[in-house]
Amino acid sequence: MEKSILSSERVTLQVDSVYLERIIREEARALLIEERAKQNQQCDGKDFDSKYMTRMEFLKYTKMSWNTIQKDFFYDDDFKPFRTLVNNKWRFDRVEATAYFDKWLKANKLA
Repeated sequence: MEKSILSSERVTLQVDSVYLERIIREEARALLIEERAKQNQQCDGKDFDSKYMTRMEFLKYTKMSWNTIQKDFFYDDDFKPFRTLVNNKWRFDRVEATAYFDKWLKANKLA
């Protein structure tokens, strides 16, 4: 024998909008942090937030070949402070080298 329980009770729930917004923001922030950690793991250990970029990253940024970079501005005295040779591998200051390249590109390629 089955008994059916019928209830006519209602539940009213009141939620403070500021509190709800804070919870949603915290959850979204946690998801973004988790997603970023996954992306960093997928990049084979490369730290894209580091101060320096590798030669290959710099080549991708400039969309130029290594020979062209060397011919055009690699040996300029103004560019030298933004490059460093570490264990026979070139590293470029991410902010300064890209800023130098952007200025160089405006002055030389768009003229």
